[in-house]
Amino acid sequence: MLVANRGRSSVAVPTALLASVALLTVAQAMPPDRGAGGVQADAVIRLEPAFAFGPVTLFARYWVATNYYHLGVVWAEPHGTGLWFPLYPPTLVIGSDDGQFVISHGIYPAHNAEYSKPVGEPGPFRSFFGAYPVGEARYADREARLTRLFAAAMADFPAGRTTNEFAGFADAVAGKASPERVRLCASDGRVEWVEFLDAEDGVRKRLDYEWVTRGGRTVLGHQFVSLAEEKVLVELPGEGVRITLDDEAFAYDQLQVVHRSGGRKGAVHYEPVALGGSVVSLPFHAEILGATNNTPLRSVTLTNYQRTNFDSEAARSAAVAFAGFSPELTGYRRLLEKYWQQSAQHVLPDDVAELRRLRSHFEAEGGGHRSSLGEDLRRLNVLMEINRLLGDVRELDRWYEAYLARLVAEGLFETVLVGGGGVIETAMLWGRTEEATSLLHRWADVARGIPTLAVVKKYLARELLRGQFWPAIRVIERLAENPVCADGDLFELACMKCVGWNGLVLMLRDRRELHDLPRTSQSAWVLSSVTLQEAEARLMDSVAAARSIGERLVEMTPVQRSWKAQLDSIGGLP
Repeated sequence: MLVANRGRSSVAVPTALLASVALLTVAQAMPPDRGAGGVQADAVIRLEPAFAFGPVTLFARYWVATNYYHLGVVWAEPHGTGLWFPLYPPTLVIGSDDGQFVISHGIYPAHNAEYSKPVGEPGPFRSFFGAYPVGEARYADREARLTRLFAAAMADFPAGRTTNEFAGFADAVAGKASPERVRLCASDGRVEWVEFLDAEDGVRKRLDYEWVTRGGRTVLGHQFVSLAEEKVLVELPGEGVRITLDDEAFAYDQLQVVHRSGGRKGAVHYEPVALGGSVVSLPFHAEILGATNNTPLRSVTLTNYQRTNFDSEAARSAAVAFAGFSPELTGYRRLLEKYWQQSAQHVLPDDVAELRRLRSHFEAEGGGHRSSLGEDLRRLNVLMEINRLLGDVRELDRWYEAYLARLVAEGLFETVLVGGGGVIETAMLWGRTEEATSLLHRWADVARGIPTLAVVKKYLARELLRGQFWPAIRVIERLAENPVCADGDLFELACMKCVGWNGLVLMLRDRRELHDLPRTSQSAWVLSSVTLQEAEARLMDSVAAARSIGERLVEMTPVQRSWKAQLDSIGGLP
């Protein structure tokens, strides 16, 4: 099976993408008996939501066979204000087999749904400019089924390199035929490329295959995907749009818009995996990029492959058990909701005792227990929140350090910034300035050690854009201490620091007019460390330092010129 979907749902895209590419190689590795089971694998799914200020990372596990897949989401980062997703990801389970497409959610069962196959036509897009209902994932699954490539399609190919064109694949489960025609090029039984043509003979999707030699065998090494942009029918809310022209009224409740503007590029990379007594090529990383600017949109990384003997129902049960909340997790979540944004002094004695019992349970759970990355991050987040409810800053700081270390060990540096910053932001929003400051010092030290400065600069620019000035400034100050930073990087960081101080000064000057929680909380936090006059002085010092560094640059890049323009726009300075 090969990937092809319209991306109608934020969760549908990685689901269909991974299931599609995995089913192809799993089918090659499994015996013909459809009841022979399949594989399970842990997945880290990275999404770049269009309207968010940063990435969202899902930690999941897949169960995949030739005739089903099931996905269980055990955790997501950042686990706070930056978690931009259509619904709360943990406990979400999505599955598909020949009979139905099923969605379930352990915490919010209102999202539970079962769709018998065929699921029917998708109809007009009703959520094109926002978060899509999770149920629309069934249409991405449907289209992926319609573009599966079977070995039988190549049965009549002669030896040597041959190109053939034939009618699209039919699929009774999907409910219709696939795109009008398929053009396929193969060489000695191995696919070189496949093109799916639309009604006007345009190539709507092309797949290129790269075969490699490993252990004396020729196996699939890489798959490259090109998706053309397309027009999608969108249904407008309410009564739509009404236009009057020359006293004649026109009403429009639907219109066609361009989907995947500029197209998309994708790649699936395979590695040898020991599975069931043999070594097979299975996908370890897949990604989707913007075709015109190579902007990352989403990716999936797969690890810990294991052979299973599950049928579809058993795999679904395993997914529910993996993603679901235990009684202890349910109890913790109940207390978190009960005391959200409250002081530790307000926690009732019986609940304090229960929180301490739960803390001991989750601390012991990590000792010698082999867990997936998602399960481990969930446990560390729970321990941080429990100690926050108890007001134990020292223990919170200890588990926060363990959380950051786990992410660093996995090379998830962007999550270190986004997730680690989210924990600090929660403390700020709760009005716990001492707690936020303690966490900020540790986080800034870890951020300084991230090996890719470009990742840190991208994060800082986003944080300044959304008004998180104080944490950004502290990280920039630590980064500026790095003696290996080039003048160009130092100039960008210095300009960012000026933008941050300028934002804080303007915020502190208008603090009596602030009414939203993020800015009032940040203002109170800043004033616990510096006065307005001190902030104004630091702004002037920062501007002078940035200008001095800029004078050392022989030529500026477009990015540096953009930062210089922001530097020059700061008012009230000599």
